[in-house]
Amino acid sequence: MQSTSTASSRFHSSGVHARAAPEKTLHNFTVKDIDKNDVPLSKFKGKVPLIVNIAPRCGLTTSNYTELSHLYEKRKTDSS
Repeated sequence: MQSTSTASSRFHSSGVHARAAPEKTLHNFTVKDIDKNDVPLSKFKGKVPLIVNIAPRCGLTTSNYTELSHLYEKRKTDSS
């Protein structure tokens, strides 16, 4: 088995250099709203987002919508 330093020097001598991917946060993404309009999530910077993936035909959807509505009513005035 080769040592790490030998493998590393071969890697660098081949002319290939690895770079870390730029950091992505939630704010780098855009989603579609219910009307299929693009909504950049950067619009919500500085707020605490709640992202929910709903399966409309799931048996829990109705109760989930009810609970989310209660949560919204409770928290809607927490920040502008």
